[in-house]
Amino acid sequence: MDTCFSILQQPFSGPSPHTCDMELLAYAYARYRRLMDHWRAWRADAFLTVRYEDLVEDPLEVGRRLFDYCGLEWRAEYLDPARREGPVRTFSATQVRQPIHATSIGAWRQFADLLAPLRDALTRELG
Repeated sequence: MDTCFSILQQPFSGPSPHTCDMELLAYAYARYRRLMDHWRAWRADAFLTVRYEDLVEDPLEVGRRLFDYCGLEWRAEYLDPARREGPVRTFSATQVRQPIHATSIGAWRQFADLLAPLRDALTRELG
């Protein structure tokens, strides 16, 4: 729900009708999940799954594990994105300058009544 709620909040344009339609979004998200399940079943060693909740709880440990998995050098400065310079050209342009935070976790709940069609569609699509 957090992921789909985040998608619904972004002003995507172009050929992305699923980003503003809860039924289509649930369908697309379920297809993504099935595809990822397939790839993980086939090549489990080729994936590292990082839960956002775990990253928020322990950014140092999760960050190091992620960088290690990718064969990259870890630097403590990565935990202070507000000090990073340079352009950001994504919908998260303002968010990437903020410290890691938990405010997005469960943010959809305050709109639970309005998002009931999404929750129902996800339940149906994901089983």
